[in-house]
Amino acid sequence: RKHCDWRTLLIVPELKHEEKAIQKCSSLTEEINCLESALAKNPESQDLKVKLSKAVTEINQRFSATGSLLRSGNEMTYFASQLLIWADLYTDCVTSLASYNLEHMFTSRPTKLMRKGHK
Repeated sequence: RKHCDWRTLLIVPELKHEEKAIQKCSSLTEEINCLESALAKNPESQDLKVKLSKAVTEINQRFSATGSLLRSGNEMTYFASQLLIWADLYTDCVTSLASYNLEHMFTSRPTKLMRKGHK
């Protein structure tokens, strides 16, 4: 796969619902980020742990009975990690590609690696 121009496209119809749920949860996601930051500074705080647990539960319930396909709170699910490894592109419907030219080259964002000794 690495030595040829072959690319994979995974069609996941549930992504349409996932996208809508993510848009509705943006403020809750920010709250989870703040709680995780506060908990990192004060890891013994039971109050923060309870608030974080409630926020993660609430965000998971907004997706479906089983939660999000791609995340649990701010963590990536196993499905999402496999998706990143095996699928070059993913979409909810193949017609999403209709507006692209056949010669279009899809690329991913560059990933910055942490240097040794830096956080």
